[in-house]
Amino acid sequence: MEYTVLGRTGLRVSRVGCGGGGIGQVWGPTTEAESMRTIHRALELGVNFFDMAPGYGSGKAEEVLGRALHGRQEPVVVATKVRLAAEEMHDVAGAVRTSVEASLRRLRRETVDVLHVHNRFTPQRGDLPHSLSADDALGPVLDAYRQMQHTGKTRFIGISAMEPDVLTVRRIMHSGHFDTVLAYYNLLNWTAQEPAPPGVSLWDNGQIIPLARSAGCARSRRNASRR
Repeated sequence: MEYTVLGRTGLRVSRVGCGGGGIGQVWGPTTEAESMRTIHRALELGVNFFDMAPGYGSGKAEEVLGRALHGRQEPVVVATKVRLAAEEMHDVAGAVRTSVEASLRRLRRETVDVLHVHNRFTPQRGDLPHSLSADDALGPVLDAYRQMQHTGKTRFIGISAMEPDVLTVRRIMHSGHFDTVLAYYNLLNWTAQEPAPPGVSLWDNGQIIPLARSAGCARSRRNASRR
């Protein structure tokens, strides 16, 4: 297994990580036993980065990872996320705290290494379902995430950039307040890395990987295609 340093976080992570979508049955049914075997095999192969979210199976992915890692001695880097609903924006700090504390219980951990914002980003809040604006991300959301750092519930903070409004997500990244970005990138859509050739119609993810590199922001290439 090859390893790299995750941007300015200093975290040493495997170049191949294990995502929680499949564990949470996002891509189709599986069993807990199968998921446990997959996690243990990943550990045996040197994978040490695990990316979870409460939205993956309504907490199931986090729960299974917590069970699979219980009693294991391998050092791991665990990331999870918070997705804020529109009705929670009147108390962002409370919503983030409630979500993180529930995630930590499922993960059987006192802290996570990286906490991502799991909303999409658009010019105005609510332009798309569960979307936030840059002002949201750089205002109450950032304050709530910093509070999670202050209380020791996460070490680093980041954003998820799944098919975002490019100008909005670039503004957030240029602020320098977030340590990591999850970039949508796979063999079918590579526009987080480079523009699509002329005549090829793809959702343009804005070449945010080189932007993250220039800004010193760690980027994770997220293979979101189903297998």
